[in-house]
Amino acid sequence: MLGKVGFKSWAKHAFNPLVLNDSITNNISEIWNKVLLPARQKPILSMLEWIRRRLMTRIQHKREKMEKYRGVICPGIVVEIEELKKGLKRCNVRFSGNDEFEVDEINELDMNTYVVDLKKYQCNCEIWRLSGIPCLHVLKCITSYNLRVEEYVHPSYYKEKHLIAYSGIIHPIPDESLWDDLMRGKMLPPPWRNSPGRPKGKRRKGPNEQTNPRKMLRTQETIKCKNCGQHGHNIRTCQNEHVVPPPKSKSKGGRPKCDVIGRVYSADEIEQGEPKQKRKYTRKPTYKRLVYILKDTLLYIFYFKCFMPCLFSPTVRMLQDLS
Repeated sequence: MLGKVGFKSWAKHAFNPLVLNDSITNNISEIWNKVLLPARQKPILSMLEWIRRRLMTRIQHKREKMEKYRGVICPGIVVEIEELKKGLKRCNVRFSGNDEFEVDEINELDMNTYVVDLKKYQCNCEIWRLSGIPCLHVLKCITSYNLRVEEYVHPSYYKEKHLIAYSGIIHPIPDESLWDDLMRGKMLPPPWRNSPGRPKGKRRKGPNEQTNPRKMLRTQETIKCKNCGQHGHNIRTCQNEHVVPPPKSKSKGGRPKCDVIGRVYSADEIEQGEPKQKRKYTRKPTYKRLVYILKDTLLYIFYFKCFMPCLFSPTVRMLQDLS
């Protein structure tokens, strides 16, 4: 499948160095889709007008922001270079003459050696050639011999080139009522027809894009036909004969039977003659419970017939004397 597309579209070693891009992503289209979310539900003319105004203000904002900037290289490239400089401690450089260097990059497990030629703007890692931004090994050579980083960055990242890219403007357009009448009639939108179902505001995602990380993708599931029981198709497209599924074992209800250890037997095991064992009852037998009830009754009678009169007899006598 990838061979039909071509190596220039997905293999870094075959990228065109004039493009100055070493990433294999579709971030540009994803960002543009996110920007267009407020205009997706509008008619075609209203959507185009919204896009025109958005681009008109964005170009002007980018131009004003770059005119106030005092650096030579674009600020985004400066930030990327400063992040690369944090790993200079892992590199050792050796100068061989004629602007050629040998750089050793020490990693946790091994050590790699790269050759840097500042005159030819080359490094064995090929990052400098593809992106136009000095890689870690080139930065080590530049900083070790007090050279200027701006001289080894591609000119397309300079402030001047950025201003040239945003030099054009999108001219404003008056309201439709002020347009010249060309006597060709008024262009009407196509007839609107409500499609069934709830309108979708988001774009349709690909089969391999995962919307919710907690849910499984549809591509990982296999469809099972209810007619023949085979996988790969459904009952609508099935051309096989109907196969009666085996009857499911129904449970008799109630609490599942278990042995002393606590193992629960299924209905199939019980029907196949699995040896049954008596449950370990934790409830006391009936005669013991009757003994406890009789004992509590006798204590109740003794308390109210014998103990209570003895406790209140002096009080009763005193009341009789007073009366």
